Order: sequence, then structure tokens, then C-alpha cells
Amino acid sequence: MKKLSVCLLALLFCFTAVVPAFAEEETAIGKISEVELILYGTEQKGSLVERTDSIEEDINGSVTDDAILTRIDRIHSYIKGKPNASLASFLIKLNMIEWAFTKKLSEGPAKSRLENMEKFLNGRPGVGALDDRISVLMAMVFPGGEIEAREVVLPRDTLIKISIAQALDSKTIQEGDKVRFRAEDSIYIGDVLVIPKGALGNGVVTKVSRARNFGRNGKVEIDYTDIRMIDDSQAFLTLGKLAQKETENMAYAAGASMAGMMILGPFGVIGGAFVKGREYRVPEGALLYVQTKEDAIASGVVMPEELKAADTQQRTAAGDGGL
Repeated sequence: MKKLSVCLLALLFCFTAVVPAFAEEETAIGKISEVELILYGTEQKGSLVERTDSIEEDINGSVTDDAILTRIDRIHSYIKGKPNASLASFLIKLNMIEWAFTKKLSEGPAKSRLENMEKFLNGRPGVGALDDRISVLMAMVFPGGEIEAREVVLPRDTLIKISIAQALDSKTIQEGDKVRFRAEDSIYIGDVLVIPKGALGNGVVTKVSRARNFGRNGKVEIDYTDIRMIDDSQAFLTLGKLAQKETENMAYAAGASMAGMMILGPFGVIGGAFVKGREYRVPEGALLYVQTKEDAIASGVVMPEELKAADTQQRTAAGDGGL
């Protein structure tokens, strides 16, 4: 019995010693997979060491001989950033370069997006380490080629004006269809840019009512779920009372009567102002407001005075537009 107890204790000790190491390895694999998806769009093949070597070579042009976990943490922090870091991550830099030159953020693997910006600016993709290539583009936009990141909180119920990125029609749209939209204004917390104008957001069609007899118009219910922030994280959204009221005010300013524009339901059923005949139709570029569902922590960018002033001036000159 004594021998059995000793064996059980020994097995328990071995198990507890192995679990943290296994969990740490899983975390390392998860981080490498996440970086690969960000950079290349797919997970790469090979052992953990081979995959780490390949990414490090891509980013820096060489491979270090540090411990594998140290290298993985360094790569992950370089691409995605880490809490309270003042140095901007690779993703923040790439987003800021795109925004500075095109006033919108694109989608796709980060390496392909960098190549597209190089073609746009220089006529051809760059060569060499990704860190060197993004530094060249950064120097074209920002003094000294650097920007300061700062962790801030985007408060719950922050209003965001958005434009629908595709035409919607109750005759053809289906429940479950994705709805894309873009931020129409940049969102700042003090002098920190959190959501840039042109940032992409996601929604989903939750209910469709076709036009029916007796003058019953078609309707579409949309859940506006999230929008992308400058650090590539998501702020979660809703069409709450504040957003509904702001959209109504914008409709009034544009001359739409409330008889012709109604916002109903928890996810926002928008109709009337865009109805042609009896179907629900929304043109591409239609404007409305959403609001943040909860506080969101983000690494924003401390904007140089001249860039923030130019952004603010552009928004003022553009005006509110309207429905």
C-alpha cells in the first residue's frame, strides 16, 4: 500500500510538472499561428522552430539564436503590440500608412497589404525585411518615421457615423447576409486616434420582410456588430437610443420626415427614407449612426498636430451629409 501511494504521488508530480510546459507550448503555437494568419492569411507548414525561423527572417532579414519562446513572444509583440506599449505595432503602422494615403483601411494578409501600398507609392513592391520596408513608408508620412501609441478606453455609447458600403434591397437580400460599412468620421480620445475614418465594420441581416399586399413595405433588420479600430482590434456596436436619435436628427436636417423614416427594433429596422415603391432599398453610401456597446480598450495613435488638424478640417468641410 505504501509503495502504491509513493507511485501515485510520483505520477501526480510528473503530471503537474508537464502540464505548465504543455500549456506554454500550446500558447506559443497559438501565437505563431495568429501571426501567420495576420501576415500571410494562412497557417504555415513545418515545425514550430521552422515556422518561427521563417517569420523572423521575413520580419528582420535574419534569425536570432535566442530561446524559442523568447523569439515567439518578441514576434507576436512586434506584429500585434502589447498593453501599455508606447511603440506602435506593425499592424498600427500599416493601418496608419494606408489611412494617411487612402483614407481607408483595406483587408487581407498584412504582407500583401504592405506590397499594395509599395506599388501604390513606388510603382513596385519592395524587397528585404518587412521592418525595413515599413520604416521606409513610415518616413514618407510621419516626422522621424515614428508614431507614439497610447492605450486608451473608448467609452460605451460613443456615437459613430457610418456609411453603408453596399446597396440593400429587401427583394434580394437574405437573412444571414453580411453587411459592410465604413466609419465616416475619425474617432479621437483627446489627441489619440482610435477609429480612423474609413475603418471597416461588420453587420449581419437578421430578418427580412418582403413587400406585401395592402401597402405593406418591405423591411430589413440589421445587427451592426463591430468596427475595426486602428490597432486592428474590434469595438462592439449596437443601434441604441442615442444612435437612433442622432440618425433621426440627421434625417430631419436632410429634409426627411419621420413619416418617411422610421427606426425600430433592437437592431435597427431602417425604412421609409429609402423605400421606392413597396420594397426596402438602401443605396450604397447611406448614412446613419451606431454606438459602442461597451467600453473598449485600444492602443490608439497620438496624432501629430498637423495630421489631426488636416483630418478635422476635412471632416468639417465634408459636413454631415444626410439621408
